[in-house]
Amino acid sequence: MRSLQPSHWLLSLQSVTQGSICSSNYRARTTDAVLHCDCLYIRNLRQKIEAIAKAGFQGIEIFENDLITHDGSLSELRQLLADHGLKMLVYQPFRDFERMQEPLWSRGFARAEQKFELMQEIGNDLLMICNSISPKAIGGIQRAAEDLFELTELAAKQGLRVAYEALSWGRYVNDCRDS
Repeated sequence: MRSLQPSHWLLSLQSVTQGSICSSNYRARTTDAVLHCDCLYIRNLRQKIEAIAKAGFQGIEIFENDLITHDGSLSELRQLLADHGLKMLVYQPFRDFERMQEPLWSRGFARAEQKFELMQEIGNDLLMICNSISPKAIGGIQRAAEDLFELTELAAKQGLRVAYEALSWGRYVNDCRDS
């Protein structure tokens, strides 16, 4: 395996956002917190952005479903965030990428390229990847590390970063100690 350079390591989301805020009784400095907008019971992205800005947050995580259901263009979304003084800190999730065999492995990189283009249009530089839950994923921590390393290399060439989230229901990684 190639040596991993510190500039290419996967980032811990916790270190990037200082924790997602989902509880109404949690008090944090707005400069240290990001609101995970899927925690809101508002289903319209525009309303979520307005509520997050009104609450005093400065950053937002945006889920793919929010973009799919958003009724505006990506450039309009970028402007909406700017108008509300918000920075998109994380775009997620990017699922079922690592540990896949061909042709899914190549398709995963093609999907990543599409996500990277979308992120650059919105003005975001961090993609959250979750561990694979697909029954088609294969085992092996070395394989996962190599796949993730290659993805971070691809991202770094475009000035982007990748974070990793270990889901408790993952196919092979289902314990934080395994991540």
